[in-house]
This record gives sequence, structure tokens and C-alpha cells, in this order.
Amino acid sequence: MKLIIRNTALATLPLAAILSAAFAADNADLTIKGSIKPSACSIALSDNALIDFGTIHAPALSQTSATRMASKLFTMTIHCNAPTKLVLSMIDGRQGTANDAAGSAIYPLDYVWYGAGKADGKNIGAYTIQRNAQTLATVDGQVATTLYTTDGGNLWNQTQQVDWSQPATRGHGWSSGPASAPGAFKTITQQWQLDFAIGKATDLPPLTQDIHLDGLVTFEIKYL
Repeated sequence: MKLIIRNTALATLPLAAILSAAFAADNADLTIKGSIKPSACSIALSDNALIDFGTIHAPALSQTSATRMASKLFTMTIHCNAPTKLVLSMIDGRQGTANDAAGSAIYPLDYVWYGAGKADGKNIGAYTIQRNAQTLATVDGQVATTLYTTDGGNLWNQTQQVDWSQPATRGHGWSSGPASAPGAFKTITQQWQLDFAIGKATDLPPLTQDIHLDGLVTFEIKYL
């Protein structure tokens, strides 16, 4: 979505270990690894996976505080060719570019802020992504219970809407009832809400030039 040596001294080794290295082995092991997945899944995002705020006129930006834009909604649909258990994560493609004032205007905790890129070395804005509480998620056509995990899928919870932007710390799952872990489904539909703000005009590059928003989020599926 756009808005993508340790050094070990030989002298410390036991003598036997040193001597054994002088003899060549007459056999070798070949390890074969891989995995067979029960099915394959794909992700589709509405509006061609683009959140477009259009033209934002410089005089509309506040000099003393962040300027918050209208929330944007988008829909994600996951299609699998067989019922599949999975966890969905979002990865900030512009990590480290979240503007502090903009992020604070949306949500008080900085680990949920996504960055909108830089201009002349300055962070432009910030945004958050959360499940839209007004529209229920569905799994294979049935109302779903939304879950999240912060440990790779060992423990799941049913609270907290706002997604974490830190990589590999937050994952989403869905069940068809009050289950404590995700179920296996062919189709999952979830609507998300994106809240965006631009930093104080005084913290941006001179507004006599064009400044382009450059947010990027990667939606990643891992199979359970």
C-alpha cells in the first residue's frame, strides 16, 4: 500500500578437538529441509491498494500543531484455496519516518505509528491502522471474532484494535466464535481504518515546494 563475530581463540579449544580436525571424515551428511503447506492464500486490498489524500494545500496546515486528516477506510480480503489457519502481520515500509507531533495527535503510544516518508530529511507525518469497529469481519460468510497475538501465535487475545507498527511484534487472526485461537477458513474479510496526520508546518521543509506523502505498508501472511 502506498500513502513497501565472535572470535574464538584456537588456544581455548581442548587438545582433542584440535587433533580431530587433522583427520578427514570418510562420510558426509546432507540435510533436506522444506515444508508442505495445505493451501495457498492471497491478499486483495480495495481501491487498488492505494490511500490517496489528494492535494493538501499548504495554508490549511497548522503552524503550531499537527493537522489531522479525515479517516480513510479500506477493505482487505484473504482468499485461500482450502481452509487455512494463518496469522496476518503489517510491516511499516517507512519505519523511522513517523513525525512525533503527527503521531501524538492520533494515538499516544509511538509503537503504533507508521511513517509517511521524509522530505529534505524531515519526517512528514504519521498514521495508525486499526480494525474498523463499525464493520464486523467475516470468515467464510459468517461473523468473525477478531484476535491478535504478540508472540508469533502461541497466545491470542480478543481486545485492542490498534495495530502495532513494529515489525514481527503483532499478528492478527480470526475465529468463527469465542475461540482462543484462529480457525481455518477459505475467505476472510476485514475492514480497516487509517488515521493520518501531518506534522506542524514549522517542522516541515519550506512549503514553497511540493511535498509528497510516501507511506508504505506490507501485509504479510504466515501459516499456522
